[in-house]
Amino acid sequence: WDLDTAYLSLEALAPGTHGQDSAYLRPERQRIEEVLDSRPRSVLRGEAGAGKTTLVWWLASHAVCRTMPKELKALDGLIPFVIPMRSLAAQGITTPTPAQLPTIAQLQVDEAPSGWAGRVLEAGRALLLVDGLDELPRAERGPARRWLADLMRMYPETRCLVTVRPLAVE
Repeated sequence: WDLDTAYLSLEALAPGTHGQDSAYLRPERQRIEEVLDSRPRSVLRGEAGAGKTTLVWWLASHAVCRTMPKELKALDGLIPFVIPMRSLAAQGITTPTPAQLPTIAQLQVDEAPSGWAGRVLEAGRALLLVDGLDELPRAERGPARRWLADLMRMYPETRCLVTVRPLAVE
């Protein structure tokens, strides 16, 4: 499928914030490009069929081709690692190592040189796209969240988008 044909920009509600007067502000509706531009690490919650997985693949293809819209130019040229959690769970993997990312992401390259993915992460050149964190069995979600938090601490410059369904994850 041509993702430009299949993809329609999503709107998202950014979480409400506390203002200076401590009054809770209502969530603000924004285009997903604006949300991702202002938040290098995001969790996108949406119902099944809302377009989360299509967005993940759209981001991956445009990042690698350097064809992002102007709002997301910072993502141009990043190396996308799509992590489909449902597929990983079927393989018994819920906390992949950096060395496993090229295989998991199904990058169409020869075998990656030893340590390559870690160097990409360390350089802040990775776009980690974790699709369906909620699709893991409930008992494996906690360890997967800790894995992701540890990975983000180890590689603080890594951009990351995680998708989940609203009722499955707090």
